[in-house]
Amino acid sequence: MLGLELKIAVPKSMKLIMETQSSDTIPPQSTNAVTQLIHIKNENKSDIRVRYQVNYIQNGVTMEQSGEFAGFPKPPA
Repeated sequence: MLGLELKIAVPKSMKLIMETQSSDTIPPQSTNAVTQLIHIKNENKSDIRVRYQVNYIQNGVTMEQSGEFAGFPKPPA
């Protein structure tokens, strides 16, 4: 897998900080992983919603996966 790129979006009321990912390549048949820390500052303690898009090249084919996730635990009051 080559050219791995993660894009994240959160509501404007939240602040997103994405640290640099550990690599943009996962060799074939590798058990290694690419890691990236993502911090979401949610001062209003509202429900966290994240839209994501992942782009990569696998076997010479450009792939894109995207979606939305809102199943995070409720922040403490």
